[in-house]
This record gives sequence, C-alpha cells and structure tokens, in this order.
Amino acid sequence: MVYLFDGDDDGYLRWIEEDPAGFVLNIKRHDGSRICSIHRADCPHIRVLRNQTGFGGFTGRTVIKICARSYQELLDHLLADRRSNLLKVIPCKRCGPRNVDIVFERSPEEVGPEYANGPHALAVQVNRYEHEPMARAKCIRAHGPLCAVCNVDLEQMYGTLGKQAIRVHHIHPLHTLAAGYVLDPVDDLVPVCPNCHLIMHRGRDQAVSVEQLRRIIALNGAQRVKARMAQGY
Repeated sequence: MVYLFDGDDDGYLRWIEEDPAGFVLNIKRHDGSRICSIHRADCPHIRVLRNQTGFGGFTGRTVIKICARSYQELLDHLLADRRSNLLKVIPCKRCGPRNVDIVFERSPEEVGPEYANGPHALAVQVNRYEHEPMARAKCIRAHGPLCAVCNVDLEQMYGTLGKQAIRVHHIHPLHTLAAGYVLDPVDDLVPVCPNCHLIMHRGRDQAVSVEQLRRIIALNGAQRVKARMAQGY
C-alpha cells in the first residue's frame, strides 16, 4: 500500500517510525523539472529538519512525501498516476536505496484523453553504470563506436554533431547482480545509438537485449521489403 502525506507531519513521522525498512519519495511542490528523490525510511535526510523548524517542514511547506513498504510499490504508483509529466527519480546518495536513476516519460497515446495536451511519457530505467565516463570510454575503446544493434556510425552519419554521441548499454538485468558486483566495462557494456538505447529500455519487465532488438529490426525490415515488392517497387 502507498501512503501520501501532504500537510501531515505527524502521520508521516509515525509511518517512518513504524516502517523503518520502507521507502520514501521526497517530491517538491513547485519543481518545474519534476525531479524527486527516493530514500530508505531510516535515512537521516528525510527524518531530521535542517533549515526549517515547526509544523509543516516535512510535508506541509515545500515538499510532500509518498511512502510504501517496497521500492516497486512506489514506482508502480508513479506509473499509475496518469497525470504525471516528466518525472525523474534519483536515489539518495547517503542511504543508496537502488543503484539506478529512473526517468518516467509517457507518450500521448499512453495517457487518458483528459491529459492528451500536456507533456507525458513511458518509464525508462537508466542504469547508473551506463553513465560512468571511464567505463564508457573503456567500452567504446574495446568495441568501437558502432551501435551493437543497428551498426550505425553516428559520426559518419552526422559529422561532428555525431561525435561522442554513442551511448553504452549495461547488458545484465539489475536484479541479477550479486552484492559486491564490480563492473567490467568490456564484458558488461556495449555501445548503442540513442534510438536503440531508448527502445531497449522500453521493455515492460526488463530491458530488451541486443539480440532481441536485432531480430526485431531484421523482421520488420524483411516485412517492409516484402510489402514494397508486393506494390511493384
């Protein structure tokens, strides 16, 4: 169950005392970027007031709190909130609830018609390992700058605009990583173009693999060729 605390400091403080193993989303009321942080319920950052005193410092002034006993419950809640515009969830660096940043984006066809005119999007999990500069450099040095899925060379296609635009993708699902996992940039990362990387992370349960996306592209390409041949091209 997910609990929303808006103007209820007493209820919020009671909840984190009763559920210290739970998780808390800390969301600013008037943040145009819609970025929020996620914490463990026992994190000092969301249990102690630093710059404010008195009632409302936790849930009544600039922020609200959304709480749940499980990490996944909070993410499911955000996905179910069809009114959300761009929303990025950043894990607290102090308590480290998860080793990922999460960006939620919804396309217009995925939201109700009452919200069709606003900015919306589909959930995309961005693995933090994919943003380590040294790991990225080692991956590209080992595998080259071509996309591992579609084989595009962004610099050759776009000139200087495409230089350094290739991304890297972590091939192992996060839930399979054991405690103490150490990243191997050569074996665990592959270079992918931004288009393929976005599609790979749109998998509902987990990221689409390099091999799966290659098959999808090949199948759709064959279907397009067949359709054109049927039209006499």
